[in-house]
Amino acid sequence: MSFVARFILILAALAPACLAWAAAPVVSVTGSYPGLSGQLGRDAALYVRFSYRSDTPIRVQAQGYFRGEEVRKDVRWNPSPAYPAGEGEAKVWIAYNGATRLDELRIEVSDGDWRPLTIAKLPVSVAWSSAPGGERREPEWVDRLNAPHRICAPTPARTASASACSTC
Repeated sequence: MSFVARFILILAALAPACLAWAAAPVVSVTGSYPGLSGQLGRDAALYVRFSYRSDTPIRVQAQGYFRGEEVRKDVRWNPSPAYPAGEGEAKVWIAYNGATRLDELRIEVSDGDWRPLTIAKLPVSVAWSSAPGGERREPEWVDRLNAPHRICAPTPARTASASACSTC
């Protein structure tokens, strides 16, 4: 076997160990909307903003819990693009389409291939009703953090624009 072939095999064998040496991501919650306690209308999103520091690209999603059990009925949450390695700011959101109570929110941080790296746990006291909520004005940071993840599709009556976009 040639030197180059042996070198490649050694690198391939060491790659998992090198990944294990990377520090776990650090996540710090910096805000939420509307808040981590209160009542939300049907399908209203609870947004959590956080800063992060990671040696690898990360993906993040929120998971709702009540009395230690994950609440998956009628849930929607953000699709998560891979956020770049380094330091940054991101958000997660979760919403329920029916009457639901949460007492804990978990923010699962995974690597770019969805392998879990760490979980941040937040105590909450949030309930969704089965009735629609009122009109809400989201803070600036929600729109700013959504902007890079907008999916735009032109409609027959207009070209792709901010008003023709839907948000992840």
